[in-house]
Amino acid sequence: MDAKEFIKDTIQKNNIVLFMKGSAQFPQCGFSG
Repeated sequence: MDAKEFIKDTIQKNNIVLFMKGSAQFPQCGFSG
């Protein structure tokens, strides 16, 4: 599965989706934390 398929599949299966840099434990975007 490539990135486009992954994103399309994820959006179809979930009402709310958040893509951000890093991980939930260690976000790497200054606006994510």
